[in-house]
Amino acid sequence: MVKKTATHALTAYRRVVIDDDMETRIGELAVKVGEWQRASENREAETARLIADEESAEAAVAAAYAAATNAGAEPDALERIGLKPTAALRAVAKRAKTRPQPRPSQTSTTAAKAPLTPPSPEKVDAEAASLEVSAAPRATPQSDPAPSGSGGRSADTKTTRGAADTKTASGTRTRS
Repeated sequence: MVKKTATHALTAYRRVVIDDDMETRIGELAVKVGEWQRASENREAETARLIADEESAEAAVAAAYAAATNAGAEPDALERIGLKPTAALRAVAKRAKTRPQPRPSQTSTTAAKAPLTPPSPEKVDAEAASLEVSAAPRATPQSDPAPSGSGGRSADTKTTRGAADTKTASGTRTRS
């Protein structure tokens, strides 16, 4: 009952403060603003679609023109008969200048270095272990050849060299 009375009082207050004509006009304004906003959004979407279609057609006609000239068609003759798409060629060239193209060396090396799927944890551990092993220089025993004709010691009596530089835990190099 109280709620119904409050609603009637609010309606009566609106009639006194805001006449029916003004309320009608405000309602019409709200509808028109909604229609305008929807039309504006539709126009923006349609404009973007039309621009994309036009750019695609320009790129296609430029490619066809390039193919015709590469096949031996003379540009002057094509222009005389109205088949030189000058505006499309300019638009394609302008877009090529304003849109930065990736450098081929970056894309090819990046693609070669980065796999599409991450390696498994087992493979990562195996690669890390192989890197640690390959990082240390290998010591290979070598014997000195005997000096030819000097009468010096032979190779069997001289000690073999097996020393190699190795890194200690502190990062300093020691010779063993």
